[in-house]
Amino acid sequence: MPRFAANLSMLFTELPFLDRFDAAAAAGFRGVEYLFPYDVPASEIAERLRANELTQVLFNAPPGDWGAGERGIASLAGRDDEFDRGIDLALAYAKELGNTLIHVMAGVPEDRASDETRELYVSRIRRAADMAARENRTILIEAINPYDMPGYFLGSVAQARELLVEISRPNVELQLDLYHAQITDGDLSRLIRATQDGRLISVAGGVAVPARIAVDASHEAKLRIRQDEKRAIAAVAVSRIAPSDVVYLDAGTTTLLIAELIARDLADHDLTIVTPDFAVASAFRATRRVSVHALGGHVDLANMATDGPFAAASLGDYNIDVAFMSTSSFDLRGLSVPAESKVVVKRAVVENSRRCVLVADSSKYGRVASHRAVKLSAFSAIITDAGLPDSAAEFAAQQGIELVLT
Repeated sequence: MPRFAANLSMLFTELPFLDRFDAAAAAGFRGVEYLFPYDVPASEIAERLRANELTQVLFNAPPGDWGAGERGIASLAGRDDEFDRGIDLALAYAKELGNTLIHVMAGVPEDRASDETRELYVSRIRRAADMAARENRTILIEAINPYDMPGYFLGSVAQARELLVEISRPNVELQLDLYHAQITDGDLSRLIRATQDGRLISVAGGVAVPARIAVDASHEAKLRIRQDEKRAIAAVAVSRIAPSDVVYLDAGTTTLLIAELIARDLADHDLTIVTPDFAVASAFRATRRVSVHALGGHVDLANMATDGPFAAASLGDYNIDVAFMSTSSFDLRGLSVPAESKVVVKRAVVENSRRCVLVADSSKYGRVASHRAVKLSAFSAIITDAGLPDSAAEFAAQQGIELVLT
């Protein structure tokens, strides 16, 4: 069911700003948004919200010099301190007004196509997200069409979607403004379906969707991604294996590297390896003392690994000392997977393991798949790289999870 918020920068403009709240409530709106609140004390706006039983949905962070034509500063060089102060101010207003969504405008940079501009924008939005995470707030980004705002850095929904993956923060979402999207990308029904997996999670002047994966990448594709980070993670993982351990190695390319290191460095240990992954099992074909147990069940042909209830049930036959679990997507809520058949295996691993260790490079953080599998609190340790955001590191510390950054 759609829920509409009155944009008080565009509606009831014949009235003074604070009186527009009364007019919105009288017209039947239950939520409001606007461009910027900063000319009015937050306490006065909060009073109007309370008096009219209105919800503050959204506003923008400070945009720079609006009167001089600036439309945000997230992509403008040399404005770091001003950007941070603006996010601090926006968060202070949000705390007073109660909204969880803050739109950070990208701006009109001198060279919107350069790698330097892109890198600057990504770093700024990551920083804003980390600041917002401490206040349980979400940062929105939005593509704006070039006719209304020539030279704006975010010029299409397709570009914004790519940047969401690169930004890789769970509290950064896409505000899909259908007016702009029809101009920049067109074919709205297709666009909504194609924007990640088409699942709408909030409405605020548009539609917001998370950085979401609909299906897992193939085994071959994963092998080519972030190899150095995975090797470093694997080396730390192997150092935590004791002689005679029963070790679970999840399906994945990071766990395959762990398997190869075990086969090379620990081949003289009386280890038991339990795995659903055919490639992981085959890594031990030249060893003699390592005992390898492959789980049965349905075969995921794209990744050459078993999953489903049969594989999950067979895990009950083992007392696993340490389980190294992989994932393509995790956030503060835990691991998620793109198929229900994988959920039961992940949960069975947790149930039958003395220690569970998450092994995943930081690019997996902030991505979301369709099925929730395991909470982060199920892990005694997370081994990842230094790209993990500060907010995730703080959360791990709060949960008593050992965090190892390679």
